[in-house]
Amino acid sequence: SALCVPLMIDVAIFCAYFSQRRVAPEDAAKALAYLFKLNEGAATGVDPGFFNQSTVLLDLLQRLPEHPTLATASRDHGSSSGTFANGGSSGSGAALASSGTGSSSDGGGRGERGGRGAGDDGGGRVVGGVLCAGLSCLDMTLLHADVPTSSEAIATFRGCDFVAGGSTSNAACALRDLGVDASVLTCIGDDTHGAELSRQYEARGIDTSLMITEPHVSTSLAVLPVFNGGGRGCWVDLSANDQLTPEVILEALGAPTAQ
Repeated sequence: SALCVPLMIDVAIFCAYFSQRRVAPEDAAKALAYLFKLNEGAATGVDPGFFNQSTVLLDLLQRLPEHPTLATASRDHGSSSGTFANGGSSGSGAALASSGTGSSSDGGGRGERGGRGAGDDGGGRVVGGVLCAGLSCLDMTLLHADVPTSSEAIATFRGCDFVAGGSTSNAACALRDLGVDASVLTCIGDDTHGAELSRQYEARGIDTSLMITEPHVSTSLAVLPVFNGGGRGCWVDLSANDQLTPEVILEALGAPTAQ
């Protein structure tokens, strides 16, 4: 499923990072339980709530001592990632991309031995790109929301954010954060939400030349109240995504603009 792609990217980055930091496999399994619907093995029994599982990951990252190599690389490359409570870099994905891990002799990135890996132009920039095709939506996040006391109760929230959501958006944004060129092949409507989703892609440097606009449907919208005290809700209108069939994707890939 295309929905799994950003989760796979997360797993690959965190597993490489935890391995380098010699984190116990049991601790790594619990910290990454948020990536899976069914918690098995060492993660059995971990609270299935996304918010609580993410907290387990954050707690582990904050307990790790500063790693001199990653911290130096993060500073040298001007990383905008956050920091551990004790001063180390918490943006493991950004730190890994900057320091070129996955290196040594396996050809991934700039190796510790100074060699140029496959996909590296010699200046630390990744050459090539990834086309992300599938579901997308505009996420409307309701901030500081009260939990409704009943199905008909009026609940309040204070502020909202709009971000590009869905598996295609998540994968493309994660790739751009890692310095990889990304394009999206997804379907939106000819409406305000579609214009905002396109703007967000372009602001992240994501190519939208293959994005399909359908004039008679609305852009998919997800409404996500983030509740005070933790947890969230989710209501989604798939709308334009229902138009993105395998046949439509294959037709788009055969268009002159796809070449």
